[in-house]
Amino acid sequence: MDPEFLKVPEEHSHHHGHHEHEHEHEHGDCKQCEAGDHDHEHHDHHHHHHSDEEGCAQCAAGDKDHAHHTHKHDDRVSSVGIECEGALDMRRLNEWLSTLLQEKGADIYRSKGILNIAGTDDKFVFHGVHMMLQFGSSAEGLGKPWQPGEKRFNRVVFIGKDLNRKELNDGFRSCMADAEEQEAVAADGGSA
Repeated sequence: MDPEFLKVPEEHSHHHGHHEHEHEHEHGDCKQCEAGDHDHEHHDHHHHHHSDEEGCAQCAAGDKDHAHHTHKHDDRVSSVGIECEGALDMRRLNEWLSTLLQEKGADIYRSKGILNIAGTDDKFVFHGVHMMLQFGSSAEGLGKPWQPGEKRFNRVVFIGKDLNRKELNDGFRSCMADAEEQEAVAADGGSA
């Protein structure tokens, strides 16, 4: 009694770790296929990987039923990591991240970070894909809060196209709360 969504369509893909292949299966001498039973699998396929069509013996022999895998890397894609001590001002951070993602979100493929926010012992984390960003904290059960004596830090990573390392560093560091603000937030009960 299998639900419909668990059934495997006749054409299906196999996942082999680093990339996917689509396979069409020869039914040749299959007695079940001849009898009209197509609710079974055929797993006698082969994979041939070539990095270049030139010099491929199978191509030269006219065999077009195999794959050539070529990978082109974009030199404009890079990552920028930023790590610094000190506490961040949540308002400044939100404004900066909002502006950054509005202006450059299409080129920022992934972002993530661990954050020390002024006035709280909660450890904040975020992760994003393009313009979608999700925040959470240890208060919500994501990890543990900063422990007494633990070195507090901020660590963020952006992965994307045409990233400007200096702009990202300067922008992030502009979100730091200065000592007077940190004291005021702490005195106000930690509402960042």
